[in-house]
Amino acid sequence: MTTDLAAGLTWADHPMIASAQRLGPAICAAADEIEASGRLTGELSEAMTEAQIFQMYLPAELGGPEVHPLTAFATAEALARCDGSVGWCAQV
Repeated sequence: MTTDLAAGLTWADHPMIASAQRLGPAICAAADEIEASGRLTGELSEAMTEAQIFQMYLPAELGGPEVHPLTAFATAEALARCDGSVGWCAQV
């Protein structure tokens, strides 16, 4: 199994995936507001930033988590379970 570059973990064991899963209830609660406003809520955006989700591909040498592409995919998938646009935002 391919390792996650910065963390030395297998791609499926990266804690970022668990962080995304923990955001699930907040995403589900905000889904109607996200749909109505066409944007993430400020609280959700802050939580995703704190979890380094928006920085997934930033190299470790620049202070990022530098996750494996499969880790990023699994993270976006976990975020998209309640609202697909949240997963999309994490990937762009």
